[in-house]
Amino acid sequence: MNRLILLDSIKLAIPILIIYLIFKSIRKNFKSLDEELMNILMLFYLTSFCYLLWFQPGPVYDQQPYNFVVFSTIDLYYNQLINGFMPIKLIIINLMGNVIITGPIGIWLSYKRVNRIKALVLALFIPIVIELGQYILHLLNYATRVVDIDDWLLNALGILLGYWLTEIIVKRTIKKIGH
Repeated sequence: MNRLILLDSIKLAIPILIIYLIFKSIRKNFKSLDEELMNILMLFYLTSFCYLLWFQPGPVYDQQPYNFVVFSTIDLYYNQLINGFMPIKLIIINLMGNVIITGPIGIWLSYKRVNRIKALVLALFIPIVIELGQYILHLLNYATRVVDIDDWLLNALGILLGYWLTEIIVKRTIKKIGH
């Protein structure tokens, strides 16, 4: 991640974290230290994620680039790789980036003990919000990013993998501690 983007994310996150702490102080409902730390980390993640995804200034194109054909972008990358037009490193960054960037949401859902059905629904819904936000910002002439069903699939996969991997790790840890 570019250092400038990281610094801008931190500048944006600090006021949000301060507001969170003030709100918690006024309401006097601090949770355990680990839960508050997890909430603060999630707030920082979400602030950085939203900045990177929606609020980082970018070009505005006359037409919104979009893809509503499932696996079209993934197939394009595959063909680019096979024909030697795109290096595998770039393909992995583009495809796995969509999975990895949403993984923390799944980790947080697992930490908050959201049941599996609700986690699945959220994993399918949150990427829709992400893609819809990109579309709305294009309509507002703020920035243009590609609205892509493959991004939706990869983002949902990232949330689910974060959730499931956390569940597996927690269960194994509990088993080891219990024996």
